[in-house]
Amino acid sequence: MTLTPRQIWNFLWPHIKQERWYLVSAILCAAGISASDGAVASLLQPFVDSAKNTAVHQIHAADLHRLNLISLAIIGVYGLRWLLTYGDMVLFSEAGQRLGLRLRNTIYSHLQGMSLGFFNGQRTGALMSTMNNDVPLLQNTVSSLKDLAPAPFYVIGGLIYIFLISVKLSLITLVVLPVMVYSIGLLTSRIRRSTGDTQNKLADVNTLMEETLSGIRIIQSFGAEKYAVQRFQEENQAAKDLSMIVVRQSARLKPTTDLIGAFGIAFALWVAGRMVANNEMTLGELLKFVFVLNLIAKGIGGLGGAKVTWEQIMAGGGRIFQNVLNVESQIQDAPNALVLSEVAGKVEFDHVAFAYNAETPVLRNISFTMNPGEVVAVVGLSGAGKSTIADLIPRFYDPQGGTIRVDGHDLREVTLESLRRQIAIVTQETILFGGTIRDNIAYGNPSATQEMIEAAARAANAHSFISDGSVMPEGYNTLVGERGKQLSGGQRQRVSIARALLKDPRILILDEATSALDAESEKVVQEALETLMRGRTTLVIAHRLSTIQNAHKILVMQVGEIIEFGTHTELMRLPDGLYRHLYERFHEKKFPWEKTEGEKPEGGEGLDFSAGNVPQNTAVI
Repeated sequence: MTLTPRQIWNFLWPHIKQERWYLVSAILCAAGISASDGAVASLLQPFVDSAKNTAVHQIHAADLHRLNLISLAIIGVYGLRWLLTYGDMVLFSEAGQRLGLRLRNTIYSHLQGMSLGFFNGQRTGALMSTMNNDVPLLQNTVSSLKDLAPAPFYVIGGLIYIFLISVKLSLITLVVLPVMVYSIGLLTSRIRRSTGDTQNKLADVNTLMEETLSGIRIIQSFGAEKYAVQRFQEENQAAKDLSMIVVRQSARLKPTTDLIGAFGIAFALWVAGRMVANNEMTLGELLKFVFVLNLIAKGIGGLGGAKVTWEQIMAGGGRIFQNVLNVESQIQDAPNALVLSEVAGKVEFDHVAFAYNAETPVLRNISFTMNPGEVVAVVGLSGAGKSTIADLIPRFYDPQGGTIRVDGHDLREVTLESLRRQIAIVTQETILFGGTIRDNIAYGNPSATQEMIEAAARAANAHSFISDGSVMPEGYNTLVGERGKQLSGGQRQRVSIARALLKDPRILILDEATSALDAESEKVVQEALETLMRGRTTLVIAHRLSTIQNAHKILVMQVGEIIEFGTHTELMRLPDGLYRHLYERFHEKKFPWEKTEGEKPEGGEGLDFSAGNVPQNTAVI
């Protein structure tokens, strides 16, 4: 949908009007600047006429005194102009900076409230471009008004002034004004579209950079560095070329208006010269007229620049509004949503159906119950719908059919904040945030004391490596690096478990929490997970049977449906059961829970349902 300038302005105005006092003060300074130039023009005529009298006639003391006063007045006017120019620049820049600050805060807050569906359909680089390119574009254009704000005062005040000097000359000069206005409109008509194309290409550059830097390991493993560099250079060159289109379009504006204006000025001067010769006006009046005429030309050029600025504001504001702030989250609180207090942790799926798009259903008629304190495991191939079940519990998505309840409350009837306060998630891809280990453990409970943080770390088997000075010289104040890259996989996972423990949730979701770890790390993390799961309603998503054999219930999923349900023992009793069939196929290979002391497993560390590990001629789940 293409937004109209009115729609974009209606979006921007609430943000801009909050800086109205800065803008009004800056505009008053701009008016003062133009008035100071008018004052200089007023002083020109008596100065020139007095100087002419002293040169042609006998010098009189009154004329010399008058020249002295006019000279001092000019210095005083420019002293005042210094203050006004300073205020004009600082106030417009302050307004631009504050607008940028407010927009960044608004965009970030809005993004935090968006559903996962929004982010799954967006490029991270494009969202970053909104912050890094579109907001600065608006910020800089507002700041640049310091150079453009005096323009309307030059034009309006100047026109009044020259008509007071000479109506005849003024009319001659203004013959070219319609041509100048038409040229400005013609030259700026394409600037908004070109600016929008440039901002879109900068978003592509940001996206490519984010993808390649986060995937540098893959790029280097394939020896694709040259290809990545070439691809980036091509996108970067395209962004530069589009930027230069805007520059060239803007650069045509001032010389074009200057050239058109020169015709009017030249003709007016040709007529004015004859008027001076015929004593119809004095030389001082002519110089004053020319000086003011130059101010009008300067003002018209400024109005052309203001038109360019307007088109850039429309382009940047339109992208921010259309791509982010005009997008409503699919997941929102109901008008009278209930605030959940402490819950027991009973979770019910009642005939739940879900699809990311209408053509490909992901879940069909899913019904099961997780009683308080139970561990329920979900197994199945990638794409079976396991992670979707996990995402529905904290209401990252809403089902298209059926109902999900916590302690009897429909999730759509409780507030998101109170619901998610009851839930903690530990995933395979552990996400830590830039900062210290202390910051990451306390992420869900920023007011936690050091004793509480250390207690959580001990329960998660993390305190030992955190307090080891040879490993973590700064202890809990050690910086983890971007996404926790300074820590090993097992260390990151234990920090994330400590984070979940400190939150003390009633409902826990473990999504492939140990599948990416080596055997030694998995053992330590599994012990920490058992501590975390104790007394909590837990949903475990796993490929490996070693992590779910002791679950109270196991859901076996195939293509979005639950095809088997029960404990490990119950599922093994099903003579033709898929769970039993796969277990027996893999049972010929020794697993860690069966191997004798000192014997290494030959078949991995658990029954792996992931793609590529299912034996041939075996049904999949």
